[in-house]
Amino acid sequence: MAISQTVVFDISMIEQYKFTFSIESLVAPIRGTNGNISLIPDWEMLEGERVDHRIVNKVQPIRGASNCRFGLICHAYTITPAFLEKLSHISINYSPSAIVFTVDTVEKQSQLQAFIEELAYIPAYTKILVLPNLGRDVITFWHALRDIAPYADVFLKLHWKKSPHLDTYLKQPNGLKAGDVWNQDIYRTLIPSSVDELQDILYLIDSGQVVCVYPRPWPPISDIHWYSEDNLIHATQLLAALSITQTTAFIPLIYPSGNMFYGSVSFFMKYTDQILANIDAPIEPIPSDGTVLHAIERIYTYIAACQGYDVAVLYPLSTTKWPESNYEASCEIRKLLLFPVSDVLSSTKSTKPPVLP
Repeated sequence: MAISQTVVFDISMIEQYKFTFSIESLVAPIRGTNGNISLIPDWEMLEGERVDHRIVNKVQPIRGASNCRFGLICHAYTITPAFLEKLSHISINYSPSAIVFTVDTVEKQSQLQAFIEELAYIPAYTKILVLPNLGRDVITFWHALRDIAPYADVFLKLHWKKSPHLDTYLKQPNGLKAGDVWNQDIYRTLIPSSVDELQDILYLIDSGQVVCVYPRPWPPISDIHWYSEDNLIHATQLLAALSITQTTAFIPLIYPSGNMFYGSVSFFMKYTDQILANIDAPIEPIPSDGTVLHAIERIYTYIAACQGYDVAVLYPLSTTKWPESNYEASCEIRKLLLFPVSDVLSSTKSTKPPVLP
């Protein structure tokens, strides 16, 4: 009798899938005060290993060598050892062409300058912008984008969230802060496990099909704060300032919860001046939801769809096994889910909700 063995291959890869918008694939966890329903992908279902092929289909990967310059945009209002360790890992392993920090004090500027000087790999372009703590990581992102634009084609936007309000209803084991656990989940989702993985992400954006790659939402908050009347009002006003008026396609709602993601520099640069000119940033302390800052991260996907682009959502690594005759081969797989939001938008009318297949 053959003895079964487990052989683990130290490789990782991204498998690409396409999401199908349908009654079966969407849920409505929250209803707005005016009766509107917020439809979102069924993230809980999508988290599972096996998903109905009518909802998610494996597709031929959009894969190739990319000459994109990869840059980091980092809001460093909160500087922790874990945050700096993640940035050092990215710099050493993936050689970004540029890194732009935003901070609110000269003391933090000095701390980051010392950090940059000690990096094993220092990007060709580094900049630390000292800006007032107005608009948190949301407004500072657009300022940093202007600065990094000449030196990068694809950015990865990062910061270190605090989110103390989550501790009241998402208590974590061992006294951990919910915000820190959320951060770790976002980083393990977004940070590639290999240069090949990063190339897949860069090429996907470089190919022109998608302009954003988001982390899948952290499961404990996948149905929290996805909809509020105030978010909708602020987002509608922002889109009007961008001369976009078809606001009915706010559903289904897909956005980078936590506001960390990959994006096309050229795509976002088109809207930088208008966004900055039309933001009236709220004064601290800022509510946990319902401000113009929360609305901004919710319009990325809609703007992309209006321009004929789609978005993608990245999942953390998981181990997949294939049984063979007398052994099991195991390798790390990362799922990337393509959302054809431009197709959903093309089926909408200005006065009617999206028509879903």
